[in-house]
Amino acid sequence: NLSELESLNYISNYDDIITTYGPNTTSADDTYTNHGQSKERELDSFKEWGYLTNHNELLNAFGSNRTTGLEHYISFGMAGSRGADGFKDVSYLNNDIDLPIYFINNSLFSNIAKHDLQDSRLII
Repeated sequence: NLSELESLNYISNYDDIITTYGPNTTSADDTYTNHGQSKERELDSFKEWGYLTNHNELLNAFGSNRTTGLEHYISFGMAGSRGADGFKDVSYLNNDIDLPIYFINNSLFSNIAKHDLQDSRLII
């Protein structure tokens, strides 16, 4: 069985799953187990940190709550064409000299958005 966060990530990855199940994690879990896994569908390719940092009002409302951010994207964001692609990891690195070099060395660019939220910075 998938955790709630894994199920929400799975749903967020695929427009057809969002359209069919919305934020129903039980149905998403069943669908992944019975179909998605054998089709090698990814569990976690949606950039929820990017989604939160791209939309100031969501960041203000949800803070760093990934679960609520995913639920919002599934319920409203996809239909409103609100994506997570605007966050530019490399640009953020180039413009913020105080970030630890390990972000670059370990290719942990998704952690940059997380750092951004936890450090109370906002990238628009």
